[in-house]
Amino acid sequence: MATSPNDLLFDWLTVMSPTCVLNTGPAQPPALRRYSEDRQVNVACAATTAEIAGIDSHPEAAIISDTVERLPFLAGQALLAAPRNLLIPNVLATIDHNQSPEWDFNHLIALGFRRLEIFTDPNRALAVYAYSITDYNPKRAWNNAENWANPEMFGKYWW
Repeated sequence: MATSPNDLLFDWLTVMSPTCVLNTGPAQPPALRRYSEDRQVNVACAATTAEIAGIDSHPEAAIISDTVERLPFLAGQALLAAPRNLLIPNVLATIDHNQSPEWDFNHLIALGFRRLEIFTDPNRALAVYAYSITDYNPKRAWNNAENWANPEMFGKYWW
């Protein structure tokens, strides 16, 4: 369990070990700087969905921090969905729920994120959400033709 958002971000980056990271936010997080000191990491910066769509490299991870709270709700949704639409496999987003009460847990779950942790202090309630294409829609054992109606007839008759 991480003690701060930066520790969580550094641990997440260490596990994902990307060589190219998209940073969407007003500044580069300290954990990203610390991570890129020891490794050869290309950091692409973008502030809007248009800038995200225009990046030349193909990032393996995206960090969205201190941005969604300052945008209107629909623009924030578009910003959170933009890295997924570009097939960036791992996205980490931080949202201060005290600054933006319209963003609740259900909105982020609907976008495919899962909550990793919440960091609270008297001034803020910072929630950290992650999206991973590998965890997003796992293959279910029951969701195949063998488990539908009349499974005993599967493979016997073709009509």
